[in-house]
Amino acid sequence: MSLMPIYSPLKVTPVTASFTASAVSTTNATAYTFSSQALGTASSTRMIVIGICGSSNSGSASTINSVTVAGVSATKAKEQGDGTEAGYSSDLWYVALASGTSGDVVVTFDATQARAGIGLTAVFDASSSPSATAGNSDDPMVATISCPANGIILGSCTMNGSAGITTAWTNLTEKYDQVVEGSQSQSGAFATFAAAQTDLSITSDPSSAASRKAMALAAWGPA
Repeated sequence: MSLMPIYSPLKVTPVTASFTASAVSTTNATAYTFSSQALGTASSTRMIVIGICGSSNSGSASTINSVTVAGVSATKAKEQGDGTEAGYSSDLWYVALASGTSGDVVVTFDATQARAGIGLTAVFDASSSPSATAGNSDDPMVATISCPANGIILGSCTMNGSAGITTAWTNLTEKYDQVVEGSQSQSGAFATFAAAQTDLSITSDPSSAASRKAMALAAWGPA
């Protein structure tokens, strides 16, 4: 009598992540180079997710043309502009990057910005592209997003209010909160989830009234 083989379910490696760096520039420019940014532990499963904020010098609509990390081109996951004033935005970009523990981050806009900021997160064992994205520009910034089991949701936001304005995140854990210049600040957050999340509400709430604001969200499942 032959025995039927017993198959066990494939083991899924949960997504993990580590915040590695944030930086700002107060220079008026179209292209920004943030030199020698920390990228975390090198790994064949590593992806770098970049939160980016900008503020158009002219107040007219602008967008990011390209992002590179350690010379490797990144892909845009989500762009979110302010709902009432063009040229004020928060983006999430991502790039698979197996080697290196530091590198330059170069962000090129299609128009001159008054300032710019970035936040970097090293994400491990995630799928090659986001499973969902979302965004909002209300005050507070609120959006719903779903996430696969053993996945991650990342958020990036920027706001303009009183000097030193900060943000409070709901359902994500804040990783940085930083003044970009004057009354503009940036913040980033993420959380991993063992169970699948359906239409999870994410809030980024400025500490004072914000005249301009934008929040971008993206979720990844396991590889």
